[in-house]
Amino acid sequence: MKNYVLMMIIMFTMAFFNRIFNVILDSTKMLVIPANKRGQVLSILRTFSMGLAPLGTLVAGVLSEFISVKYVMMLLFTVGILSIITCILVKGSKTLVEYEGQNFSLNDLINNTNKLYDM
Repeated sequence: MKNYVLMMIIMFTMAFFNRIFNVILDSTKMLVIPANKRGQVLSILRTFSMGLAPLGTLVAGVLSEFISVKYVMMLLFTVGILSIITCILVKGSKTLVEYEGQNFSLNDLINNTNKLYDM
């Protein structure tokens, strides 16, 4: 019973912070994606995310058959943390997240971000 309560607290906390992250992510997408392309881009993103969910479940299930569930969860947690760190370290991500619109226009933000990757 003790482990169940701890697991429920952790799951609730993860769901809470997942919702906060999704709001920030969706707001950023709305700012960055031009209005005339928004439907196309978001439909592709949602198709991939919905299509990859069963694949992730399949991989986790197969891994759980061969490795203890505890180790699978630790592995997936580590991959998630590494993904977050990678996103934080991407050039221009700070400017994109902190964009408030008072210093420059959205087009300037997009152009400046794109220039970071021009070679």
